[in-house]
Amino acid sequence: MNHFEQGLKGEIKQIIATYACANYQEMYQRAVKVARIIDATEIENKEKRRAKREIGLGESNSQGSRNFRRFKSGEKEDKGK
Repeated sequence: MNHFEQGLKGEIKQIIATYACANYQEMYQRAVKVARIIDATEIENKEKRRAKREIGLGESNSQGSRNFRRFKSGEKEDKGK
C-alpha cells in the first residue's frame, strides 16, 4: 500500500493520505475516484477558460477590450502638452 501511495501524482497522493484505508483494494478505488474528480474538474476549468477567451474575441475591435486611438496620417502628434 505504501509503495502504491508513493507512486501517485502529488494532488491525488495528498488527498489519499487523509484517508485511513483498510486494504489495497480500498486505497486503489479511492485513488481512481479522486483521479476522475480531478480530471473532470480540470476539463471543466479548461472549458470555462476557453469560453471566456471566445467571448473576449467576439468584441468589436481586434484588440479585445483595449481601446486605442487610431492615428490618422497628416494628424499632428500630441506630445503630452
